[in-house]
Amino acid sequence: MGASLGIAMAVDLITLLTTFLNGEALTVAFLLKVLIIFLIAGGVFMYFIADLKGYWDAFPKRRNWVRIGVGVLAIVTIVSGFFIVGTPAQARLARYDAQKVTDLQNIQSQIISFYQAKQKLPGAITDLNNSLSYGPVPVDPQSGESYTYQPGEELSFKLCAVFNAESRVNQAVYGTEPAAVMPAGSKGALQDNWQHTSGQVCFDRTIDPSFYPPLNKVQP
Repeated sequence: MGASLGIAMAVDLITLLTTFLNGEALTVAFLLKVLIIFLIAGGVFMYFIADLKGYWDAFPKRRNWVRIGVGVLAIVTIVSGFFIVGTPAQARLARYDAQKVTDLQNIQSQIISFYQAKQKLPGAITDLNNSLSYGPVPVDPQSGESYTYQPGEELSFKLCAVFNAESRVNQAVYGTEPAAVMPAGSKGALQDNWQHTSGQVCFDRTIDPSFYPPLNKVQP
């Protein structure tokens, strides 16, 4: 049992270090998950070590109090984790939202490639269905419906999706106000700003020809 708990704690720390070294964002939710697992495994591990040394046989009353305390701590930690980190159902919805952002980014890239090849925006999202040039157009993984694409004036367009919740970065950095989005091709600090609120959100984009010139006009 001690070996299993030691392995669980080691895996917990390895996951934390791997995420950090890979340059991925260490969100509050992720850190709390790691802390919850570490606290529960660490408490049981220390109890097990004390039991091997005969500590609880020498102090049986303390053993009972510690058992109760560890049990209460485990329950409080798990319940708090659900309130702070979110339930498995909420995590599933968050994964849907993350996939939707990735899909919209892919569609935006396909629209830019379409413009560079044909010097115009696609009239509809179905115009991007070219297996040789762009690959299949992603659809909403939750509903199975196509994402909304609205071409505008000149090189402007909108990409829309329905999200389950406000993005966590939006909550942490921008508060309750929706973050502004930058035009496609912009070199601003928020070039890849895809923060969103819940419900249907549309991202306004404008292709800058100076950053994405048509292919037949690219200078050697």
